[in-house]
Amino acid sequence: MTSENVTVSQASGSKGKRLPAWERALGVCFFALLVMMMGNMAVLLLVWQYNDTACRAAVTAAGEAVLEGKDTRAVMNEALSGLNKSAPAGIFVEPPMFTQFKVENTKRGEALRIETTALARVPAPFLMPNANFEHDGRVPMSRSYIFELGHPSGF
Repeated sequence: MTSENVTVSQASGSKGKRLPAWERALGVCFFALLVMMMGNMAVLLLVWQYNDTACRAAVTAAGEAVLEGKDTRAVMNEALSGLNKSAPAGIFVEPPMFTQFKVENTKRGEALRIETTALARVPAPFLMPNANFEHDGRVPMSRSYIFELGHPSGF
């Protein structure tokens, strides 16, 4: 008899075989990087949604104040109160701030433009080499909305 009469389970040798330690370590490192990248993306998405909601509330409140005939100071106060009605800031986001507040002339008349910026703290900033880091490693997320007034407001 020759050694050709080997059973299938003996030939495969896969039962109970473990990966080498370096392959397991590499897999854990890739998994950790993936989780950190997903954490960064989740934080950026949440901060973008937070800033979007706050900016929309601010421009709506300010636009309604303009249409009611209020002066510039009252309109700015309404925009600020609309901005403050948004959800409170958290660990990974700072409260949004105004970066632009102006009335523009458009083809359809005047329009109120408001831009807000919220700063996001990502959990793994080293995975974002091309990000526009400002303010001690925080990523600015800006959003602007235009409220069309449709007529010269004298504002």
